[in-house]
Amino acid sequence: GGGGTPNVCGCTRKTVCAAGQCGPVADGCGGTLSCGTCSMPYQTCGGGGTPGLCGCTPVSCAQNQCGMISDGCGKMIDCGNPCSSPQTCGGGGTPGLCGCTKKTCADQGAECDSVSDGCGGTIVCGNCNPPQTCGGGGKPLKCGCTPNTCTGLGLECGTVPDDGCGQPLTCPTCLLPKTCGGDGRPHICGCLTALAPNPASTTPITVTVSAAGLIILKPAHAAAQTFTLDDAATVQQLLLTGSYAAGEGGNTVTLSVSTDGGTKPGTELWHEDFVLNKTRFAEGDNAAPVASTFTVSKPFALEKGVSYWFGVATTASAASLGGLGSDAQNRGDAIKSGSLFTSTGGNWMANRKADLDLTINPCR
Repeated sequence: GGGGTPNVCGCTRKTVCAAGQCGPVADGCGGTLSCGTCSMPYQTCGGGGTPGLCGCTPVSCAQNQCGMISDGCGKMIDCGNPCSSPQTCGGGGTPGLCGCTKKTCADQGAECDSVSDGCGGTIVCGNCNPPQTCGGGGKPLKCGCTPNTCTGLGLECGTVPDDGCGQPLTCPTCLLPKTCGGDGRPHICGCLTALAPNPASTTPITVTVSAAGLIILKPAHAAAQTFTLDDAATVQQLLLTGSYAAGEGGNTVTLSVSTDGGTKPGTELWHEDFVLNKTRFAEGDNAAPVASTFTVSKPFALEKGVSYWFGVATTASAASLGGLGSDAQNRGDAIKSGSLFTSTGGNWMANRKADLDLTINPCR
């Protein structure tokens, strides 16, 4: 009766799949019935562990999984935060997995030196080309160079070829009468003085050449001082002490420098006229000499160790110049004092116990 007919052997085949069945299933009569595929999301045929039935086996958190992840069956599970620093959840670029994305030199703006890659390692970002150094410009991990300054190098003037960064370094210009290296020190503003006034510990005196006790100049009279330089120098200014007769301010005083002619001036190297009332010389009969600076319109060079004559003449009816006695000489100046000469009508006479109160390139 299995086929539906009493007293007759038979079998009734299954023709309809039950809910949740899938794939080939037994039809009850030794054959199979095809139940198709699973229609529910996440389910697969036999996925729940039973063949021929749609199902899904949820997954659990695996090693290195973190945060909220899918269980594969439509639900979310929390795997917590098992990540160890420097790893973070999703830090390697994959959500739900512990990881770390390494940083590059470019990411960190590094041009040189070694830096951390952010994941426990170290990366080398290269070297700088001299004269640059890493951080040398004041910015860490950047190639650079901080140039030297004139102040930092102790320089006052002139130019040095390299500022430490491959460029020339130009320092300020000296103010006259000082010149760069003028006192023999490179890149220092200074000047060499000749026959400078007495130091403060002594008292300047006048040279007794005339009855008045001063070096007297008239149109027919002149004075000259010999001197020798301890070092080469460019003459820019001169300082003398002097006075002139009342009413004679419109006349001139002529200053000159010549080679050594032995007992008289040799070849003239320079001369210049200065109007007396444009100087600081004192005006008045018997007036005490006053110091005045004379700026040379065209500076000229003098050599080391060469004897020169410095001359003074005037068109005024009378002028006086201050001098120094022999006790005021040899003060260690860069200029060696020489002898004072006076001239009447071109005849030169030496006064070896005195010097003209003269300063070449006065540093005042």
